[in-house]
Amino acid sequence: MADESTYTEAPRSLRFQQWMAVTVFSAITLGATLEAAPTSNRDVGQQFAIWTPVVSLVLAGIVTLMHMISFCSIFVSGTMIEGSIILVLTILWGAAIGVITDVNNDLAVNESGSVENGNLYYFSWAAVVTSGTLLISFLQTAFSIDVAGELRARSARITLWSAFMMVCIIVMGTSADLFRNNCTTNDGNSAPIEDGSYCVRSKLAISIGTIGTIISLIVIGMKTLNKNLPFMIEFGFSICLFVVYAFGVAFITSEYGPGAPLGNLYYSCWTSFILSFLIVSSCVEDYQEGKTGAVSNPEQHSFPPPTGEIQIEDL
Repeated sequence: MADESTYTEAPRSLRFQQWMAVTVFSAITLGATLEAAPTSNRDVGQQFAIWTPVVSLVLAGIVTLMHMISFCSIFVSGTMIEGSIILVLTILWGAAIGVITDVNNDLAVNESGSVENGNLYYFSWAAVVTSGTLLISFLQTAFSIDVAGELRARSARITLWSAFMMVCIIVMGTSADLFRNNCTTNDGNSAPIEDGSYCVRSKLAISIGTIGTIISLIVIGMKTLNKNLPFMIEFGFSICLFVVYAFGVAFITSEYGPGAPLGNLYYSCWTSFILSFLIVSSCVEDYQEGKTGAVSNPEQHSFPPPTGEIQIEDL
């Protein structure tokens, strides 16, 4: 009986801490957004960036308080009410992070993609990650759906490939924004802001982001659909992506590259490179284990013993 009580209380306590974290992150993000956004003539994106932490602060604050009151906690512990609020927050923060880190909105980053408001940038990303972990925790306790476990059971490295694809999308989108803002003319009336080297490296970032997204999407699609993806094809993909991102991160995040300033492109490029290294390492380990297994378990052949006696099976 004690074991059952411990099992049911652990996830609730974990989510209570996560709800508190979302509340704190929302409050910090709201204050930073109000400072970064102009007091007048706010566009739609800036208004959305303000209202998202407001809604998140109210909802997360209410749920946190209800968790602290015993007779109220039953309504927000593994119920559809809690699940609905988590889903709303996950969608809101997923959309808001794109607005907050967009170079055109002049909020967390400037026109070059460099972080201009550290509190707004880092705590909005913290809210995104925490809302995602809340959703995973809710699925595990309410519906017994182990998202990470299901992915690992379906196929090896699918979690790494999924993370790699999401980061590649960020590389592709961020570099496309930087190229559009700094390497194209404004209605034909002015020259591009940056020189040729910057723009070439921006195109490189767009290219490797697109390549990484397409390849990882193919791998994930075949793995999730229970298709047999040959190991050597996956191994070849991983090696190619590792080499591409090894050169890409050197050119993109160097002094004259678009990823030189600390921002989405800088972090996503290095994260992609690290993930590609982890995928290659995992493939190498599987390859070495396969070779070791083949050597240690050769085909067994039955030969008659060297005694010259005739075996019963041969008669």
